[in-house]
Amino acid sequence: MTPTHLPALCNKQFALSPADPQADSLVAWFNLYMQIEGTAGSPNTAQAKQRDLRGFLDYFTAALGSDSPDQWTRSITAGYIRHLASLTALHWLKLSMWERR
Repeated sequence: MTPTHLPALCNKQFALSPADPQADSLVAWFNLYMQIEGTAGSPNTAQAKQRDLRGFLDYFTAALGSDSPDQWTRSITAGYIRHLASLTALHWLKLSMWERR
């Protein structure tokens, strides 16, 4: 399963069906969020939200091998924040090295 793919938004009913075996996944939760709240504002905002959710799902599934909401803990969120900070630091390091040329 590749939960990093958030399907295009569609005009479905805003509910997760208990009969749907995929309903209890972060992908389903995030898709529901994007249908209800994620498109508010400009198209750029919606794209940024979708990009950020995709990034978190990538991290989550790499760390846990699952997208089960039951495995989402405070330590996973803290680890993702540290991961983002390291990416930002690496970006600035590369930028400063490039500027020294």
